[in-house]
Amino acid sequence: MTHQRDLRCVFCFTGGRDSHMIKAELKIRQTLLTAFFAVLLVVGLTAAWSGPAFAEEESAALDVYYDDTCLKSFTMSELEDIAKAEGSKSYTFSAYNTYPTPKLSAEVEGPTVEGILSQALAADGRQLSDIAGDQRIEFRAGDGLKETFLKETLLGERFYYPNFRNEQGRAGQAVLAESMTDPVQVPAVISLREKGKAYEAGTNDDVGRLLFGQLAANEQNHSMFVKYLATGDKAASGMRGRITIRSGAADTLQAIRTTDHGKSGGAKAGQSLIFDRSVNQSHTEGGSRYWIYYTLDGTEPDRTSQMYNYNNNSFGQSDEKINFPVIGTEDITQIRVKVYGYDKLPSQTSEFTFCKAPVKPVMKKPSRKGKSVTVKWKAAARAEGYQIVRALKKSGKYKTVKTVKSGKTLYWKNTGLKKGKTYYYKVRAFRTIAGKRVYSSYSAVKYIKVK
Repeated sequence: MTHQRDLRCVFCFTGGRDSHMIKAELKIRQTLLTAFFAVLLVVGLTAAWSGPAFAEEESAALDVYYDDTCLKSFTMSELEDIAKAEGSKSYTFSAYNTYPTPKLSAEVEGPTVEGILSQALAADGRQLSDIAGDQRIEFRAGDGLKETFLKETLLGERFYYPNFRNEQGRAGQAVLAESMTDPVQVPAVISLREKGKAYEAGTNDDVGRLLFGQLAANEQNHSMFVKYLATGDKAASGMRGRITIRSGAADTLQAIRTTDHGKSGGAKAGQSLIFDRSVNQSHTEGGSRYWIYYTLDGTEPDRTSQMYNYNNNSFGQSDEKINFPVIGTEDITQIRVKVYGYDKLPSQTSEFTFCKAPVKPVMKKPSRKGKSVTVKWKAAARAEGYQIVRALKKSGKYKTVKTVKSGKTLYWKNTGLKKGKTYYYKVRAFRTIAGKRVYSSYSAVKYIKVK
């Protein structure tokens, strides 16, 4: 007969032992069993507290879509695995935001956006190289916040600038040249921890922060948020992060058409210019951001140029004092303007030429001979010609009667006038820049009666 070693055997197969021996043996076995189950309980609790940060059956944290098709849903553990496969690297990012204020995010750990997208596309039999540079990559946080980039904008070469410095003061701030030195290339990263501290379930509002580098130290950027990667109560698909690859090429940004002057014209040194607000916006619906870069020396603007952001908001107030273009002391100021953004191709370059207007001419007393009047004036600096206007009353409607197309000609003879009439004259100088005339103010009025 086979002896089965379970609790039932305690009461069977006692051999010739008396009841005292049986009771003692039972007590010993019960003690051993109690100790055994206690050990199992302790081991289980220890595993529960010191085991993986996320449960074995954890829910998805981040979805990757191609248009409306979900390519892959990642758990937090899978995102951690991507970071480990990439070497569990730590990154530092510099940023220059719209205050503008230099920022620094150091010791950031997490998977690269490139690593995440590569795995998601591989699940659909594709490669990241199949995605064109002008296709858009959209990030959506659990709370609905969105940010969209061109692939080449986000995944191209971007840098951390360790020597970032900018001038103090809010008006006309400029990034110092030393800021551009010794850049360090960094990838776009979804942060899972910063400074070694992992986000905790239930308190992870910032989990999934998107960080990316700068193309130049003065490029305005900041950390975005693909927050609320699903853990705990954020497991529903509508409340977790999503990255969507959009098919089709991106649009091109509209070029700046006018400044607050409406057209190129005379300008004074120190005069500031504001670009047409109706054409471009720096903060638009859906989170896309656009910035205006300009040069004052005729060179092509890029992201290393001065930046103008007319729609910066500081503490709820509009602030237009950030690097607005100012007319210099030069005789001619040529402004070239270009609009850049995250999710659209750069605009065409717009050109505006501003110059100093001619000096207002001084008119001499007119002279007459018969029915003719000779109008004279003194030479005006920067004049290439003069415009003479006439009226029959001092405060009447003046009409142009002569345009002198030489800055050296300083008189004009007005013939065929009517006897007994009084004629009022004034003159202004002009110069031509980029095919447009720039005028001085009118001289004082001079009059004469034909007798």
